[in-house]
Amino acid sequence: MSYIMEDKMFFYKAKEVFTPEIPFKIYRITRNIEQPQHYHDYIQMWYVKHGECIHYFNDVPHRLTKGNIFILPPNVSHSMITSDMNNTELIGLEFMESFINEDIYNKSDNHLFDFAYIEPFIVSLDKIKPTFHLDGTIAKTIEGLLEETLMEYEAREKYYELFIKANLLKILAIVTREYDKGINKEKQNIIDKYKQAMTDALNYMRANYQNKIYLEEVCRIAMMSPTYFSYVFKQITGRTFTEYLNYLRIMKAKELLTNSNKTVSGISYEVGFNDPAYFDRVFKKEVGMSPGKYRKFL
Repeated sequence: MSYIMEDKMFFYKAKEVFTPEIPFKIYRITRNIEQPQHYHDYIQMWYVKHGECIHYFNDVPHRLTKGNIFILPPNVSHSMITSDMNNTELIGLEFMESFINEDIYNKSDNHLFDFAYIEPFIVSLDKIKPTFHLDGTIAKTIEGLLEETLMEYEAREKYYELFIKANLLKILAIVTREYDKGINKEKQNIIDKYKQAMTDALNYMRANYQNKIYLEEVCRIAMMSPTYFSYVFKQITGRTFTEYLNYLRIMKAKELLTNSNKTVSGISYEVGFNDPAYFDRVFKKEVGMSPGKYRKFL
């Protein structure tokens, strides 16, 4: 696997890890491994089929056993070791967010709700919940989907990309359903009641994120008071109004850093930040590194 090392930290680059045909890979691990501290610019998921391993995230060890799955967003520093591969089997898969979310800025009206299953995994560093435990039937279902996906990936018969994407979406949907089992009736009622209002508000934010947007104008579109809009918005998106607006701007900034030669300060203004220093702080909180460092590793 290709990588670069910065200050003894390994960085794995998507453009060197994936083939040009598909930004995805899946593999089985049945050997002893001891990963160094590293990060990468793509999403990673590992499932423990047998045995156990230790996953270090934020310098905290997490013991993963059979039925555990962990999913990490891009640019998160972590490492992993296995202690006894005689009885340990892992299935790992890695993919770019673009593989399942081809256009985060120009989705249809149902964008937020159709794409909600990935939201727990594409979050800022302080919100990451890296480990999930899957029980019984759920674990068997995930195992079956992973095995089928691995078979498709290795055989690469016609339309294999569609099979892989369909299985990946189903895996993420199942895991997110487990993640969200704690959702209460009140929250579900809010989602059902205000779905259209929130969709209108979010469409407006996606169309105008580069401009100065005030909470009051978005509330008028949703036809709600600022106080109640803020409550409903946080319940549905998991972010405050400002956090979500910054999220949209940072996603566009990442695109510009990748696909243009514009300066970092120029990009900050283009996506709606009037203060490059503030843009740098928000970008680092959301992505885990500064804009300059992000571009350097592309």
